[in-house]
Amino acid sequence: MILAATVSGCTTRAERHGQYVRQTSQVMINEAYRYVREHKYEEALEVYKRAVELDPSNDNIYVYRGSVYLTLNDSDRAITESNKAIELNDRNEFAYVNRAEAFINKKKFEEAIADCNRALEVNPDFYPALGKRGVARYHVGEIKDAIRDLTVSIHKFPAERAAYLYYVRSKCYDSLDKSILATDDLEKSRELGYQPRADRIY
Repeated sequence: MILAATVSGCTTRAERHGQYVRQTSQVMINEAYRYVREHKYEEALEVYKRAVELDPSNDNIYVYRGSVYLTLNDSDRAITESNKAIELNDRNEFAYVNRAEAFINKKKFEEAIADCNRALEVNPDFYPALGKRGVARYHVGEIKDAIRDLTVSIHKFPAERAAYLYYVRSKCYDSLDKSILATDDLEKSRELGYQPRADRIY
């Protein structure tokens, strides 16, 4: 009886410690996200570093840190973070989409499509994966499939986040010599504030 009570007590303490670690790491994630919104990326990375030290089994920390690396155009580190997240949880659709974006940046479009497919296997309604897959499909010449993916994701994303997708869809229509549709999408992307950048893959 004494042994059973002791074991039970240890389990309870372990569970409480686990809850504390997860709650504290979530507070750190929220703190880092505030830095991200203020474009203070180095500060955000420092907070994520502490969060990983506290809770190295939390796959979401690696996903969020990978997003920062994507913002900083560090695709290699974004892939490393995504790999770690997937190793911990192979059903984290955000990790696959982060890695897909990094692959697109590195012109590894087939790998990007494969990751988007994995994300959609986990969550068939995960429209960020459709958007990324549409971009990758454009680059490999799967134009009609790209238009289908982009169209669905455009209607799911908030307008300001759909600007780039309109731009890519305009390129798809242009490649099919559908000039009116291409022009409409290009104008829409501009209305939403999208400006082509020399450092971006189109």
